[in-house]
Amino acid sequence: MRAILSSAGLYALAILAGKGVSFVMLPVVTGHLSPDEYGALELLVAMADVGSLVLAMGLADALFRFGKEPGMPAALLGGSLVLGAAMLAAGQLAVPAVAAVVPQGVREQDLRILAATLALTASIQVPLAYLRFRDRPAVFAAVSIAKAAGQAGVVALLLVNGFGVTGVLLGGLIADAVAAVVLVALQIRDGGLSFDMTRMRRVLPYGLPLVVSGLFGFCLGSLDRWFLAAHVPVADLALYGLAAKFGLLAALAMQPFEMWWFPRRLRMLDDESGRNLSARAVALGLSWAAVCASGVAVVGPVAISWLTPSGYHAAGQWVPWLALIACLHAATNLLNAGCYAGQTTYRPMAINGAAAVVAVIGYALLIPAFGVAGTVAATIVAQVVRLIAFTVASQMTHRIPHRFLRLATVPVTAICLIVLVNVLKINEIALLAPALVAGMAVAVGLVPLRRTQWALIDGD
Repeated sequence: MRAILSSAGLYALAILAGKGVSFVMLPVVTGHLSPDEYGALELLVAMADVGSLVLAMGLADALFRFGKEPGMPAALLGGSLVLGAAMLAAGQLAVPAVAAVVPQGVREQDLRILAATLALTASIQVPLAYLRFRDRPAVFAAVSIAKAAGQAGVVALLLVNGFGVTGVLLGGLIADAVAAVVLVALQIRDGGLSFDMTRMRRVLPYGLPLVVSGLFGFCLGSLDRWFLAAHVPVADLALYGLAAKFGLLAALAMQPFEMWWFPRRLRMLDDESGRNLSARAVALGLSWAAVCASGVAVVGPVAISWLTPSGYHAAGQWVPWLALIACLHAATNLLNAGCYAGQTTYRPMAINGAAAVVAVIGYALLIPAFGVAGTVAATIVAQVVRLIAFTVASQMTHRIPHRFLRLATVPVTAICLIVLVNVLKINEIALLAPALVAGMAVAVGLVPLRRTQWALIDGD
């Protein structure tokens, strides 16, 4: 238990700094950007999401899979630097063509800053994955906190001086550039640097399908903004983007557990003892995800009314459903380990592709008629399809002794409470919702109560 809490706690600090600071900055950002400007920023963020998936090339995930091989971390770092340099040049050349097709309100100078930031993606992600792989959460947290603090300071300074959306993007570029230099230097000092095409060719069948999977994931996470941009006012898009930030607090709260568990989960699948440990860890993680989702669902709308001007308050109505989507996504991440334990990742790519098709069809059918509500409904359906498909496929590959009826009890309890509070307006149970979900997890035996049970989950 001490090992779990120590590592997860440090990762939590890193996430709180890296992501939570954006919520602290909300009064500053929304105070200096109009809803239309905020909507344009959301479109740029959506572009950054898909760009980061492509440019990372799955190298961080390949490090988790092949990092034990001698020389592989150094080769992956070298490959990431070559990739970043190539993408920097290609991105700047592509900006005029991209500027011609993006919606109005997105300026070419902002696209150039965004392209330069994205070129640093692989150079940051591989060293960060290396720190997790080597189980160095303290260093991970220190770098993340410093990066977040520096970025927040630069963004605030630029916004106060009237730089608008450009200032937000420029602050991110400066912070990423400094972080990339520090992280690359740390990994070179610890594990060296090499440019080994033989090793790179070996990991590409594992990493490249993950890029395609990431693009399909973009359909579930950010493509809806582009559909919405064609059918709703930019101000409505800004409200949805703001709600998404709060809804994803549930996902952020899950990340400390995931960052501790994901580097371990594949090596747990080789024998029966490891699979039993995996089942215990997944039960604990899923319980925590449901608690987080229920908490965000009831607290998020109140936080929006406190932190933002009145023009943004309508965003609160979408927070509970976006928290539910984050919970479904976290459940899939916990139950899909078997699909990632092979030499390639074509099966996850196919499943993510199927879910993306469901999402895009839903967006095309529902958004023109229902706007943001159609987006939420289509995404929930696609996430449920994805969860079921990954669970079945993973169990076919590596049968883990999950207690599925017990696992389902906790998120179903969270969903019922979200409906009671936000649809039926039974606000008397709002503050009790997270505690009720946690109590259900304990009652059905998903959360251990004895120290020996906690110790079994660590598995190291």
